[in-house]
Amino acid sequence: MKSRSGIVFEPPRTPVNNSLINADDIGGSSFGKSRSNVPQFPPISFSQIMTYIRNGHAEVITLSEWLLFFKSEVDVDDEQYGKDILIQVWQAVDKFDSVANIAFFLASQYLEKEQEYYPRFLLETLNEAKPYLRNKHQNRIAWLINLSEGNYCGCHKLAREHNASTFDFIRRLKFAKPVFTRTKLIQNLVKSLPFELSESDDFWLLTVIDDLTIKEQLLVAEDLINSSFSFKSRTENWIIENCLPNEDKTLWHKLSSSSRNILKDKYDINDFYIFDQLAKLLSELANQVNNPLNINETESTQLKSRSEFWKNYSKGIKQVLLILPKLSYQLIEEELNIDEHKVIIANDLLATEEVVIFELGEYLFAEVLRGTSAELRIFEYSSRNIERLLNSRDISLSSIRNMTYSFVHDHEYLWQYSLEKLLRTKLNILPNSGLKYFYGLPKVVGKYSHVNGLKKPDDSKLSERVAHLERWNDKFWAEEEKTSKYKDLSPELKKSYRDLAIAKNALLDGQRAIYDKYLARAANSNNPEAMYLLGVSIINNPKAPIESKKNAEDWIKESASFGYEPAAELAKRYGLNFLVSPKKNDPYEGLGKVGRAVKRDIEGIDSRPYSSLTIIDFEHLYENEKDSISLKKVYDELSRRKESARINMLKSKVLRTLKSKNLAYDKNLLDL
Repeated sequence: MKSRSGIVFEPPRTPVNNSLINADDIGGSSFGKSRSNVPQFPPISFSQIMTYIRNGHAEVITLSEWLLFFKSEVDVDDEQYGKDILIQVWQAVDKFDSVANIAFFLASQYLEKEQEYYPRFLLETLNEAKPYLRNKHQNRIAWLINLSEGNYCGCHKLAREHNASTFDFIRRLKFAKPVFTRTKLIQNLVKSLPFELSESDDFWLLTVIDDLTIKEQLLVAEDLINSSFSFKSRTENWIIENCLPNEDKTLWHKLSSSSRNILKDKYDINDFYIFDQLAKLLSELANQVNNPLNINETESTQLKSRSEFWKNYSKGIKQVLLILPKLSYQLIEEELNIDEHKVIIANDLLATEEVVIFELGEYLFAEVLRGTSAELRIFEYSSRNIERLLNSRDISLSSIRNMTYSFVHDHEYLWQYSLEKLLRTKLNILPNSGLKYFYGLPKVVGKYSHVNGLKKPDDSKLSERVAHLERWNDKFWAEEEKTSKYKDLSPELKKSYRDLAIAKNALLDGQRAIYDKYLARAANSNNPEAMYLLGVSIINNPKAPIESKKNAEDWIKESASFGYEPAAELAKRYGLNFLVSPKKNDPYEGLGKVGRAVKRDIEGIDSRPYSSLTIIDFEHLYENEKDSISLKKVYDELSRRKESARINMLKSKVLRTLKSKNLAYDKNLLDL
């Protein structure tokens, strides 16, 4: 053999006794007795190969010549060769395992679009060739027929019949790794299943799913959730463990909204998962090296502990809404993946606190997850508060802080014990039924009784909590006093509201001494409610001396003189005479309860001028004053009351009047 340079090489030598007959899968080649033992270049032509095959001398075709043959685009003229010779080609392929492996592998590669050419006539004669091929190749033929016809369900069925996962079956057949057809196979996986799954079908499906990537599992999950199959336990458990929102590594947040709705209905899922997901995503950002939101260690710990606390009440949580700073939203938008109406992006570019609003029991909650005080605010479940907190797209942390709340709570030391007690004793809200231990607490302190709640900490720990609360109250009220609720109050009266709030929270913790101390401070600062509570507290104390009880009566009369209705009613009931002192500058003196409410409404100095009225007062008010008062405020106040036939009838009348004056403002109300 001579190269272009003129250098002469000896031709390669090969063993004389090489043969394709009975060669194993790895190789061994023969060039036959009728040909030179030296490979030729160029190799023999297609027509020569066909001649060798027709004459029964396929063994003289080398592996390299077979390889070139299978990677060529060859057209066969049936008239020239006839169908018989095409079958003979397949029989020649079938005769040698090494050639068969090449032929079938390259055929699968061609159907996967990984190879440009392949003798089409071989694929077109698969059905005709089946009877002439050995059993070991029948599955290969069947698979290629299904692929060439686009019958992907048939491929899955073939694998299932041989107790092999689809992709493991492909490996057994020694076919090319599926690329082009992989997506098609996954898209048809659920469609290939029988309507009634057997135990073996159930097991087989899970083995296929285990072979898939997360993205592919998501496609299968969507199909399974939206199918009408009757699942067996393994598939059912896989959906529960991989698709429900309460699992750590769940597909829930990547599922379509329609699939999530199906799961919500089927498994009675509430909105708590939104809260939980937000807390996890913010915690992940805190753990990043650059910590893009500057979440400090305390805030990071709090995110987890709050999510775990509310997990104890998850079954009752409804209508979750998130208020997120723009940067927070941008960083977690892709992973959060919840319905758009569940998220509000704060308009304030300087906002840094995330807020979670949700409904639980008969109250609305606003959890401020970060910031100086990072408080929990609890609001009455009224139509006005629902509209502002859940239905308005203009809600912000600033507007929430300007609203009148029913309770506010901290997240300082032992806050879980204190908050659980508030929920149970004041709001009639209990954890999930059957709960024995609180999530987020060590078992030694987390054991829960549905009668007595969490175990009460010892006095030394409660005293330590008091010290923490004093610092928190300073931070909270420094911000709270800046809100519009307090802007027109004197510094003394502002301080009285602060002291009263501290007193109420201390009482929840069982700190009676702290309660008495701050209640007295608030009362001495002329806070009418504090005066009333202090008086009642003394009267109800059986150990209080006569002189103290006399002072208690004075506190109640003083509160009544400020117009505090509970105090006035108590004073009248027990014959305690009081006058509205001129020094109070009370503009409502002599007007009576309804008249005082009307005047406060007209002058616009009270957001809830009708809060003290009874149903009889409201009926009188509507019949005699409806043209001079704010019917919207009347309707709001009625909406706060416990429903009754009488309340609902009056609400209907007020609403009709509002509509007649084009003042209706709640688009969700029924057209009465």
